[in-house]
Amino acid sequence: MPRINKFFIITLVLVILTVSAVLRYRNFAVVPLPGESTDEYSNTWVGLSLIQLGRPVGRSGLEGYKGTDFRYINVDGIFSTTAGGNPLGINQPWLDHPPLLPLITGSYAYVSGARVFEDATARIIRKPMLVMGVFTVALVGYLSYQIFGTGAALIVMALYATSPLMVITSRMVQGENGVIIGFLLALIFLYKYLTKNRLIYLWLAALSAGLAVLFKVSGVSVIICGLFVLLTQENKKLAEKFREAALFLIVSGSFLALYFVYGAAFGWRTFMEVWSSNSTRPYDIGFGSLFDLLTVTKITIGKRLTEGWPLMGWMSLFILMMTKSKKIFSFVVLPAFVYLSVFLLMGGNSYGWYRIPFVPFLFLAGGALLAKGYRSKEKLLPVFLTLFPLGVTIHKLNEISPLSFLTPFWRLFLPVVILWFLIVRNERMNRLIYLALILVAIGANIFLAYSLTPGVWLKMN
Repeated sequence: MPRINKFFIITLVLVILTVSAVLRYRNFAVVPLPGESTDEYSNTWVGLSLIQLGRPVGRSGLEGYKGTDFRYINVDGIFSTTAGGNPLGINQPWLDHPPLLPLITGSYAYVSGARVFEDATARIIRKPMLVMGVFTVALVGYLSYQIFGTGAALIVMALYATSPLMVITSRMVQGENGVIIGFLLALIFLYKYLTKNRLIYLWLAALSAGLAVLFKVSGVSVIICGLFVLLTQENKKLAEKFREAALFLIVSGSFLALYFVYGAAFGWRTFMEVWSSNSTRPYDIGFGSLFDLLTVTKITIGKRLTEGWPLMGWMSLFILMMTKSKKIFSFVVLPAFVYLSVFLLMGGNSYGWYRIPFVPFLFLAGGALLAKGYRSKEKLLPVFLTLFPLGVTIHKLNEISPLSFLTPFWRLFLPVVILWFLIVRNERMNRLIYLALILVAIGANIFLAYSLTPGVWLKMN
C-alpha cells in the first residue's frame, strides 16, 4: 500500500474514533436518564464497597439473599425522577455477577472522591464506559480489517461509531459492554494464532475469553465460540487441535472458576442460593422472541430507540451464512449465533443491554456487504440495505424536528435511486452515488445521535 494511502487511512481512523468519542461524551450523564437502570449504580456500589469494606454491597432483586435492607439512596435525585416511590433493596454480600465491571467503575468513583453511595453519580460512573466504548469501536474495526480488509473496516467502524443505538448503550454501566471487549479481543487473537501459529496469541485469546466471563457469566459464549474455532481448524491433526482447545479451555475456564472462588470467599451457601435464584427467575423471552429480537431495538427495560442498522445486520448475517468462507463463518456468523443461544437460554428479553453483544457482529456483517457492494457491478441489494436504515433514521429525526419539507424529495429520491441502479451501467458514476449514499446514512446517524438531548430522550418510547 502506498505511503499516502496509509496516511489517509490512519487519518480517517483517527477521525472516526474522534467522532465516536464526541458523540458518546455529549449528554452522557443524562441520556439515558439517571436511574432508568439502577443496575448502573449497583455495579459501582459493589466496587466501591469492595474497596472500602472488603465486602460487596449492592442492589439486587433476587430471592437468594436473606435480610434485604431497604434504603432510599437518592443518588442523582432519582426518587423525584425515574426511581418511583419504593426504596432500593440492598444486599450483602452481593453476588449476582462477577466483580470486574464493579471494580472498574467503583475504583474510578473512589479516585474521583466518592465515599458513600450517593456520591457515585452518573456523571462519574459513566466516564470509564466512554473509554471502553471508543476502544470497542477500534476493536470492531480491527477485526473487520482482519476478516474483510481495509474498505470494510472503515465502513464498519464509521457505522458502529455513529449508530445512535450504540452511542447510547455504550455509555451504560452494564457488564455486556465489557463482554464485547473480551469477545472481540479473543477473536482477534484467535485469528492471529490461526494465521501466524504463535502460541502467545492462543494464550492472549484464552485470557481475553476469561476476561469476558469476569464481566458477566454470559461471557461463556466467548469460550464456546473459541473452542469451536480451534476444534474445526483445517490442516491440523486431531491430537494437536485437542491440545490447543484444552489449553484454551483451561486458561479461560479458570476465570469462571475464579468467580466461584470469589463467591465462596463471601459465603458458599449464599453464593449457591443466589446462583440458583438467578437461573430460575421468570423466563421473559416469550414465544415471539426471535421476531422481537429482529425488530425491536431496546436500550433499557422500557426504552426503545428504533434503528434500522441491526435489522440490516441480521439480513446481512443470513446472506453471509450462504458463503463458503470458513473465515467469515468462524469470526462473524458463529459468534452471533453462539451468543444467540446464550441469550435465548438466559431469557433476558426485557433487559435491553442483554442485546449489546450481538451488535458488533451485525455491523461486521452489514459493513462487509456494503463494502462488497462498492466493488461489485450489481449494487441493487446493498443499495436496499443502505436505504432501509437511512429511512428509519430520517423517520426518527422527523419525530424530533418535523422534516415535512423533505417528503417530496424523499418520494422522488427513492424510486430514482432504485431505478438508477437497476438500469444504469456506468460503473464509475454508480460507485460515486453509492458511496455518497453511505456517507449520507452515516451523516444521518451523527445528526440523530447528536440530537438526543434529555428533552428528546423523554419523548422516546
